[in-house]
Amino acid sequence: MFYPLVSENEYLQSETKSFLQKLYGGAIKPMLANFLQEKKLTEQEINELKQLFDDNKNDDNKSKTGI
Repeated sequence: MFYPLVSENEYLQSETKSFLQKLYGGAIKPMLANFLQEKKLTEQEINELKQLFDDNKNDDNKSKTGI
């Protein structure tokens, strides 16, 4: 029987970090800029990304304040 040593999510996070580091020096902004030059987002996709950014910002504020 096969049991993975890491979860799929852990694997994807590791590969994403490796990809960003190799191609963009670890920076997300240039990757997003390059992606957006190739594909136009729908209004729904833009709203979903905004929500992800807002959630991330709120998580950072909580960790800084301990709340």
